[in-house]
Amino acid sequence: MKDKTEIQVSSEQRAGIEGIRFALSSFDFLSIQADPERTEVESVPDIDAFSREVTDTWDLAQAARYEEILHRLPILLSKGEVLVRSVHGEVRSEAFALLSQIYQVVAAVMAKMREAELAWLASDRSVMAADRSGRPLLALAGVYRLGRAFVIEGWKLEQAERGAASAALAVSAQFPGEGFTGASPESVSLYGSLNLVRAIAAARLGNADSGWQAIAEAERAAAYLGEDRNDFRTHFGPTNVTMHAVAVAVELGDGAEALRRAVSVPSGCLSNERQARYLIDLARAYALQGDASSASAVIREASRLAPQEVRQSPYVGEILSADDLAALSAAKFVN
Repeated sequence: MKDKTEIQVSSEQRAGIEGIRFALSSFDFLSIQADPERTEVESVPDIDAFSREVTDTWDLAQAARYEEILHRLPILLSKGEVLVRSVHGEVRSEAFALLSQIYQVVAAVMAKMREAELAWLASDRSVMAADRSGRPLLALAGVYRLGRAFVIEGWKLEQAERGAASAALAVSAQFPGEGFTGASPESVSLYGSLNLVRAIAAARLGNADSGWQAIAEAERAAAYLGEDRNDFRTHFGPTNVTMHAVAVAVELGDGAEALRRAVSVPSGCLSNERQARYLIDLARAYALQGDASSASAVIREASRLAPQEVRQSPYVGEILSADDLAALSAAKFVN
């Protein structure tokens, strides 16, 4: 295959990224701590309305509608920071949990934009906010986001693998019984998701044994759950584990094994973003086998599901010919 290409970032996307960069480096909310009685401070958001905004923003991110949310993320970050400094008691714990989730959305989207350092910063803040909320699993989900950012960028892979393994161990330490017995579905789901990060990082490092061992551990967790879930917005379950097994084989350069493990994903089973990401891996597998026609057809299918996900992928340029890439760019898909 050709070398991985750089993604194209539009001027509008770049403006959105810079807005997020500015929001992450601004601390205007500290004026609330300096003078809690200030009336000039931005009105305190309603926590129920803010919770709905957080959910809606995650939904858009998992629909790969990145351009639609880039400009709203700085506003949500500001709202969240104001909220946690303006409420008390149990409400403050809930506010910190919501703030952690917004930072995790930022981390996920910045990873897609290949802004690894911003994703790193947002992931770190999500862990700190989750810790203040008293929700250790949410904090470990922030570690998952950091690992995902590193593997998407192909950056600090050793750190991604080690961090995911350590976080998975921390999750398993909370299991009350032998294996997964008595563990909450959310904790098992997060444990499995962290092993999937570990699997991709290991495969990208060329460590097949570690990659497949992590897949086997994720398969064990998925079998215990017996269903596809979306705890902490990770899409963990049997289907996603199989998708990651395909990705591991691709990263190891084994197109035949990737195609052997490939499955047909039921419509609506997972988000458009996740399905499109899987189809790109499947196209890479066809390309490894020299089947350019099938690779191109799969990329077109991915574009119908989530055109922005395909545009943000650095792998599409390595799969398609120049003519096919131009035709795809000219195609009009609704996302």
